[in-house]
Amino acid sequence: MAPPTTSPYVEDIRSALVQGNLVLFVGAGLSMGAGLPGWPALVRPLAQSTGYKQFPAEDEQITTDHLITAAQHYENQHGRNKLIEHLRGKLATTGKRATAVHQLLASWKVGIIFTTNFDDFIEQSLRQAPRPFNRVVATEELAFASGDEVQVIKLCGELDRPASIVFTRDDYNTYFDKHPRIAERLRTTLESHTALFLGYSLQDPFLNQIWAKIGLDFGKLQRRAFAVTFGVTELEAEDLRRRGIQVIDPSQTGLDKNQSLEAWLRCIAPQGIGSIASHEGVTSRSVPALIPRPPVVGFVARRDKQGHDILAQLGEELAPQSSQLVALWGAGGVGKTTLAAQAARAWAAQFGSRLVWAGAERRADFTFATLLDEIATQLGRADLRQLTL
Repeated sequence: MAPPTTSPYVEDIRSALVQGNLVLFVGAGLSMGAGLPGWPALVRPLAQSTGYKQFPAEDEQITTDHLITAAQHYENQHGRNKLIEHLRGKLATTGKRATAVHQLLASWKVGIIFTTNFDDFIEQSLRQAPRPFNRVVATEELAFASGDEVQVIKLCGELDRPASIVFTRDDYNTYFDKHPRIAERLRTTLESHTALFLGYSLQDPFLNQIWAKIGLDFGKLQRRAFAVTFGVTELEAEDLRRRGIQVIDPSQTGLDKNQSLEAWLRCIAPQGIGSIASHEGVTSRSVPALIPRPPVVGFVARRDKQGHDILAQLGEELAPQSSQLVALWGAGGVGKTTLAAQAARAWAAQFGSRLVWAGAERRADFTFATLLDEIATQLGRADLRQLTL
């Protein structure tokens, strides 16, 4: 498999990103990296519950028609409320975090992100970046778009608003009738932007139901689109090319799918090219986006029992020539995290791209492997994940 720097279309996509003409489409594959199920795992229980015998036993044999038909059968037999309950149970994000890929995309200079996912990993990452955004679920929310905000358009709705959910055969068949303004936004955006699909498989109903309709509307005038996906056969790739979608397989030897995709995306925007930070005249890693913001009332200096400024002491003990581990400890709520965050911001210029923020809050566990993964992700060093104690 070709390394990402020599993969086809990298320059085309990078050019669109730098010029502000790239639009992202985010599918279920990215959320699988955060621990959520993909389409087959999500729908198979529905097929089993309804006795849908035509649903294939092997995931590779499942088609779009199998997925939306199984969902439709389940709604017909058990009602919409039970279907929504199933989706909420399977797609809950409690205890799960956005992936490095989500966070990387949040730093890119894109004005519109379309997603067919029900989760909020994109929104989480934009808040951490931090970048203002306008989430669009209902048609009337399109009116609140601002040029300074990223538009996150949730094409299939969100679970907290059951009436917005698009999941069954009937939902997809009536999509353009029920969402004419969002469909029009899709069309006009694709007329003027290069589309990059991430996290979509050939089973995904969006690619096979909605995009097919868009493609027929554009005909020969349709702009090129790119789909980054794994394990596509030549026949499948040819079918997508016929619909105006160029296929890119980012697989790399020795890396799993998440790592391969992350490495490929970093080649699209190396050293911050195409990121918001690079367009604001600073390096993209001047201060890691994960460092908590300063307190609203301002930072209050902390002193030890001898009256010494703790922040100043940290500056001395963590100087590059010291090469030592320093721990902050104390009762909960005394300000350890605030102090550490203030120190990290103070050292950003000195440490530059070697500065990492890895927090254990809201995690069920925090192991050495977890720490290595955080460091590797934030430094763009996938090789660090292979280290052992």
